[in-house]
Amino acid sequence: MNLEQLAKEDWNEIGSSVYLSTFNLYPQDVESNYGIVFFQYVEEGLGLQNASVVKIDGVIYLLYAAADESGTIGSIIDDNDSNNENREALKVSVNVLSYCQDSKVALDLICEALSINVTELYNYNENLGRAKWQLSRLDDNGNEEVMFVFLDENCANLVRDRYEKKGHKQHYYVNEI
Repeated sequence: MNLEQLAKEDWNEIGSSVYLSTFNLYPQDVESNYGIVFFQYVEEGLGLQNASVVKIDGVIYLLYAAADESGTIGSIIDDNDSNNENREALKVSVNVLSYCQDSKVALDLICEALSINVTELYNYNENLGRAKWQLSRLDDNGNEEVMFVFLDENCANLVRDRYEKKGHKQHYYVNEI
């Protein structure tokens, strides 16, 4: 299993990313324990955020957490109560791209790569699994191609609508796998 740090530009979400879990760790812990470096950016409505993009066995992940009021990256060592809900937004959460083939496998992969037992997670999405919807393209020559697969039908339809608005001569459709 190979964990690779990627550039923030490698997070190419086309729909709505899938939330996997929140670790019982802060960005500083992830940086010092696993060598994963975070960058900062401002998210409208949320303020200053810390984030990192990594890839494990072909699956791309976004690790993210809010920055504290000082803009620094906090550490669980500084927190007497690691389950304190007032600091929940400062903990590292993990998303995968909306077109991930199997979000449950993705969660298992990142937990294994970071030696985290699923029972140690602060929170996790219970609705993970294999993609259930596919977006396909039918061109004017009758050639059909599956473009992406999605866990969520609404996300698949959103991406289909975006492609249709581009005005190409191709037909896009979503169907259940």
